[in-house]
Amino acid sequence: MRARAELFWRLLPDVRTGERIRFLFFAGLFTLISLAQTVGLAGSEALLLGTLGAHALPITFVFASLVTVAGSIGYAALVGRLRNDDLLVGMLIGAAALLGAGVVLATADIAWALVALVCLFYLTQAVFLNHFWTFSGDYFDTLASKRLVPLFTIGSSLGGVLGGLLAVAASRQLPPIALVAAWAVLLATAALLLRLARRPLRRWGPLDLEEADETSVASLRGAMRHLGGSPLARWMFVASLGMVLTLFLAQYLYSDVFARSFATPQALATFFGVYLAVTNVAEIAIEVALTPRLIRRLGVPATNLIHPLLMLVSFAGLALRFDLGSAVAARVNRELLDNALATPVRSLLYNAMPVQLRGRMRAFLEGIVVYAGMSIAGGVLLVLERPDPRWLCLAGSVSALVYFGASLGARRAYLGSLVAQLRAGRLDLADVHGEIGSWEASRLAVMWEQLLLEEGSRPSRSLLQLIPELAARGVVAPLVRAASHPNPVVRRSSLNALVSAGSEVALGPLALALDDPDPGVRLVALRGLMRLRPDPEFVSARIHDLLDDADPLVRSEAALQAGERGLVILAGMIGEAAPETAMAALGVAPEALLPRVLERARDTQVDAAIRAAALECLARITPEPHFSLAELLPDLAHPDARVRRASVLLLAN
Repeated sequence: MRARAELFWRLLPDVRTGERIRFLFFAGLFTLISLAQTVGLAGSEALLLGTLGAHALPITFVFASLVTVAGSIGYAALVGRLRNDDLLVGMLIGAAALLGAGVVLATADIAWALVALVCLFYLTQAVFLNHFWTFSGDYFDTLASKRLVPLFTIGSSLGGVLGGLLAVAASRQLPPIALVAAWAVLLATAALLLRLARRPLRRWGPLDLEEADETSVASLRGAMRHLGGSPLARWMFVASLGMVLTLFLAQYLYSDVFARSFATPQALATFFGVYLAVTNVAEIAIEVALTPRLIRRLGVPATNLIHPLLMLVSFAGLALRFDLGSAVAARVNRELLDNALATPVRSLLYNAMPVQLRGRMRAFLEGIVVYAGMSIAGGVLLVLERPDPRWLCLAGSVSALVYFGASLGARRAYLGSLVAQLRAGRLDLADVHGEIGSWEASRLAVMWEQLLLEEGSRPSRSLLQLIPELAARGVVAPLVRAASHPNPVVRRSSLNALVSAGSEVALGPLALALDDPDPGVRLVALRGLMRLRPDPEFVSARIHDLLDDADPLVRSEAALQAGERGLVILAGMIGEAAPETAMAALGVAPEALLPRVLERARDTQVDAAIRAAALECLARITPEPHFSLAELLPDLAHPDARVRRASVLLLAN
């Protein structure tokens, strides 16, 4: 049993041992809620389209957006006042009770109850999703969340697969209203799970003194203030509106096709169940394999352009062939790729914002703006009054172009926000590591060079952080120029990055840097040249010159590469009284100098720093025990901490 458990955890290497129980709880909770929501989507959508048709969607969009925005504001007023687990239990039970009432009303053939069920789906989807991220964030720190969020998302897709299969099985025997009843039961089950887990939840956390409340009213006000001063936030605001119009115009079109293609609500429910089960399997594959690869290759801002382009293709397909195949393709783009590709990528755009505003902006844009835009989409459809599908495809294409244009603006603003936050010291480059594409890196390099000039001979730490990121993206020309920067730290960092990138362009700057006035730069240049292996005659001549270098670190590194003559020089340096010289030689001494190192290590009268370096050198160059435990016992109690640490290292070896 334990072997099987370990095999399971090997499949999830990002989950640390101490996080496993918490992870299983939150992943299971998210899967259960996702299962419930998928069953609810299949049932409520089948009832609405099968009974009232697609022409009921415009007014449904308007009411759903109003209900969702109002509910989100009400939720924002409550979050932070109650414990996050208690609040979620209350919301789950309340939703289950409302669904029970909806089942009764829908069974009595009250038409508006069908609209209300769809509205309730959008409200619960928005609130439960927002609250889950807030709630789970209480029990995992920032770095752990970055590792585990993709796994939680996979859990959501798994819930979608199970929900689709349950919808198919139930629809073969029962009417769609039974799916709504199952929806209520599953939400109540999630509430029961939370209540039973109350004691371990209290034991696990929260990690901080106060629970997260990024969706509170005060936080949403802070997000609105940030909107006025941030170009990135403004472009994301416009992109969100364009996206919503695009998605809901597409939903109206493909829903119209579905309503015409299936004669009864039960047939629709079966179709939706099959569709949701299959597409959620595809979601998992895309989330695991495709999305991370696109982000690594293109970067976040460029990958963010893919979804609006695919939506343009969807409208073109519907305009050319208004049939079931084009409708399914449009829904795949609108729903599957939005969940598996566009949503994860959009969430990473927030990393270029101040850390305290990321969650607030996300809650504002995805909890308020998106659903307000849904109301606009419903209003547009109501005004058009059953338009010709081709005209609606044209309108959808225009909104998709707005979506694309705003995403393009967000791509440019992302860089500006990134640089501004780096300069202000409010952003660690680790937050966006691997999220910058080649185009962004080249543009960032231009800004980086300008900032280096503006900051003069003392560049900020954030600018130094960018150097390896630029090299990793193949942007080497600015680093070659920076290799002659007035600041030696910039020179060293640029040369190291060029060597790490394995670029032959680095050979020239490295050769010049061997004559640099800063010994640290000379050392980096020598080591870099040895890694890149240029012309042997050139290297041999320069090594010969550096054997007389004033700096002992450079001199010992050159001696290490100078063959027999170098060994003689290193042996002499090891025996010198000056700690800097002896330690530099001991730091690189090879096994061939073992007798000389042993002689220095056994000398109890030598400087403590030299003796510690000799013991460390022994641990590095040979596994053989040259000291007995009795000999090392006095060193374990040595007054100098360096000798004590070196003795422990030698014993461990």
